[in-house]
Amino acid sequence: FLLDKYEKQKTELYKQLLLECDELTRIRKVVANNIEKKILNQLKELGMKSSQFEVQFKQLSKPSSNGIDDVEFIFSANKGQEIKSLSKTASGGELSRFMLAVKNIFAEIGSARTLVFDEIDSGISGETGNIVGQKLDNITSFAQILCITHLPQVACFGDDFFYVSKEEVDNTTQTKIKHLNNDEVVENIARMTVGNNLTESSLKQAQEMINHTKK
Repeated sequence: FLLDKYEKQKTELYKQLLLECDELTRIRKVVANNIEKKILNQLKELGMKSSQFEVQFKQLSKPSSNGIDDVEFIFSANKGQEIKSLSKTASGGELSRFMLAVKNIFAEIGSARTLVFDEIDSGISGETGNIVGQKLDNITSFAQILCITHLPQVACFGDDFFYVSKEEVDNTTQTKIKHLNNDEVVENIARMTVGNNLTESSLKQAQEMINHTKK
């Protein structure tokens, strides 16, 4: 008698669990649709105008503690490119910009205290570089950012600067990191723009770029 009673209770609870899972899936799809639009808008601003992005849902064979959904981000950065798993299709620079878009959308609830962006300036220049710098600067209101960049428009938004270089010593290659003072920051940003032939004009331009971002 008790076994029958508990079996019925188990069946009813499982039915209720499936109903709760269906409601969770419905809510997730509404939110996902909103996130898709916001991320695509961010990516366009970051110079990825032909990108495609979708949140793909697949149903698991049975519920877990997270519901009954297997959720995956699928992505394509270029026109005519097959849209597939973000982890399989995005290059390092594309993935950095994608994460920058995501972090800007979830700025208020970001949990990570330190974020690293490498190659984020790959394939961009000019005004897009300035937009990337601004979005990185937005994130610094809630997290520390370590950004490796070769683009002056991005570098100008930094608060603390290190110069990373390699040199050969006794048949070995050594990597060196130097903390830059204010004058060295201006010089290195000028080099990003004009190369090693620094002039008073190029140094002045670099200082003006830095001053502009601080405003």
